[in-house]
Amino acid sequence: GSIPDSWYQQVVSGSILWAFMAGSPQGNPLAAHGGSYNACISSSTTNSSITRLISPRIDFGESTAGQMTFWHCMKNWTTGQDELRVYYKAAYSDDWTLLATYASAVSVWTKRTLTLPNPSRTYYVAFEGKAKYGYGVCVDDVEVVDPTMPLALKTPSELPDATINEYYTQTLTATGGVPPYVFSISGGSLPSVMTLSTNGVISGTAYETSTNRFTVLVTDQGGSAVSNIFSLVVEFP
Repeated sequence: GSIPDSWYQQVVSGSILWAFMAGSPQGNPLAAHGGSYNACISSSTTNSSITRLISPRIDFGESTAGQMTFWHCMKNWTTGQDELRVYYKAAYSDDWTLLATYASAVSVWTKRTLTLPNPSRTYYVAFEGKAKYGYGVCVDDVEVVDPTMPLALKTPSELPDATINEYYTQTLTATGGVPPYVFSISGGSLPSVMTLSTNGVISGTAYETSTNRFTVLVTDQGGSAVSNIFSLVVEFP
């Protein structure tokens, strides 16, 4: 893989850069948390190297609150323990401020949630990896949100019609709150044999015509929940 658009790197000491790959070159983790690639900095020697992976400018607009989530894996190797530090600054010319330190083994992908202080229109975050002969510092699925934006279901309440004896799939979407979201049916029912997955996908093949009304409940990681009534018609071709 290659570095994502507008991200860049800054070497603090040593010469090792973050790489973009599936998992870690040392074999833990074996794959990215989401998608095909994650960021990883790893050293195969006991000589430590420190490099920052720096985000593009983040524009919070008029928002007064910010939150970042990411997934982290950093397994140790015997006496070798890599480290991760997260920094932020509210303007490009500001000094970096330490936000969090992770210096213990993290053997499996683990979600981290950090409050971003002093959101601005010229905000940056940096993941500083210290490669110290462990399995590598791995980071994936970075998301920055305004947690004060209300949770809402975006999908129109009248879903596209389904056709009898043909496979149907439709993805429901939500915005605001604190992702990831969990979807469920809280009232009514889908057409027979169809299901709603927890990530919001309605799928299945209906074998008889029907008109169904059902309520979908979506909850976020902050404990907020909203619902909406949907209708789905199954008809002949």
